[in-house]
Amino acid sequence: VRIGAVVALRRLASPSIAVFLQDTDTDIVLEAARAIHDVPITGAFEELANAHAKITTHLETGRRILNANFRLGTAERADLVARIAGDSQVEDTLRLIAVDMLANWAKPSARDIVLGFWRPLNDRNRNIARTAMIDHMGGILSGSNAVRSAAIKAAAGLGIEQAGPVLLEVLLNAEADGRSRADALAALGAINHPDFRSTVAEHLQDEVAEVRIQARHELIALDVIQAVQSLDKATESENMLERQAAFRDLALIDSPPAAEILLAGVQQLVKQELAADTRVDVRLAAKLAKSEAVQKAIADYESSLDPNDITSRFLDCLEGGNAERGRKIFYERTQVSCVRCHKYEGRGGDVGPVLDKLGIEKDRKYLLEAIVKPNAAIAKNFESLTVVDLDGLITTGVVKANNDDFVELLTAEGKLVRIAQENIDFQKQSKSPMPDDLIKHLSLDDVRDLIEFLKTPASP
Repeated sequence: VRIGAVVALRRLASPSIAVFLQDTDTDIVLEAARAIHDVPITGAFEELANAHAKITTHLETGRRILNANFRLGTAERADLVARIAGDSQVEDTLRLIAVDMLANWAKPSARDIVLGFWRPLNDRNRNIARTAMIDHMGGILSGSNAVRSAAIKAAAGLGIEQAGPVLLEVLLNAEADGRSRADALAALGAINHPDFRSTVAEHLQDEVAEVRIQARHELIALDVIQAVQSLDKATESENMLERQAAFRDLALIDSPPAAEILLAGVQQLVKQELAADTRVDVRLAAKLAKSEAVQKAIADYESSLDPNDITSRFLDCLEGGNAERGRKIFYERTQVSCVRCHKYEGRGGDVGPVLDKLGIEKDRKYLLEAIVKPNAAIAKNFESLTVVDLDGLITTGVVKANNDDFVELLTAEGKLVRIAQENIDFQKQSKSPMPDDLIKHLSLDDVRDLIEFLKTPASP
């Protein structure tokens, strides 16, 4: 009955629907929040923003409560968003959304944060978000590594000079994760901390690679000659991340010494003397270099790759990827839609094979070819068939059954289609349902990250 009342009030766009935000049934609260936020029912937005006690009842309820506060945009609302960002009882997903809202408070996106609809807001006073974040900085920075890193970047973007002592505390905390410490160092530069130069110099020799990498990057703006010398040494580091970052950072420097180092890197690449996990980084850095000699050298290298074999263009991607970035591509990159057709760790579609054990059973080159040449080797039991029925309707999909009575195909959209044998006019084997042009949506970095993700054992 109450669900029916919520639906009725939603259809009427009645502000009285706000009474259901205080219901004890979390599903009722969710439906009321959706109605007020999504329709929208502007007369009930204040009540939705004030329903912050319900923020932990459901992720989608919480997102709408946060967005109501964000869209109202007052100092009081910014303070509430900052308080939620610093609340240890709130899940990380919502805390990260809250931090992002503060970071973008002054210039909000024209698209609604929750729905993606075109709902533009006017630019607003940045000091509102600055003040709110300063007041709750302690709680926000005491969150998880992800929340802390996001907060550090937000503080830097908002120019919160008062965050200096807290940022230094994070940077000097040997127990903090490397990414948070590196972000803290970058943030100190963004707020023009008075001791930034000496702090960078001190952390060039930090025990953690991520911090050393960030220190070298910051050094470029402080002392370019010293930066080139430090980056030169880092290109020969035993640490993969340092080598990769060093070549990328050298591309930012317009000087003959930096060009010489990059040119030497390309020459090592050509001679197959470069570490396999750094080949992509040298290629991409060389393309961005200001030196014509470096750009010509990398152009010559890429033109030497077999133009008739797409795999040759990506052989440098076999090593050195980031599994977490690969995971995001697999699950979230809509242009490639890996998860629509493949299952991994129980999530995904059934059009293609389950990939949990693929990285254990196959080598990296097999994984590369599966990405860039999907029709080279179609997995057993995932052969595709194209069927034309007597009405001229064409259906293509993975064969799930093919007997005397019918053919059953699983289409790329995940739809199971059964066609009686007596209604089939013509059938033939077809290509893999995996698109041939998938690779046009993937960079060298993307391919390398996907391979690393697939080589990482799936969680039990």
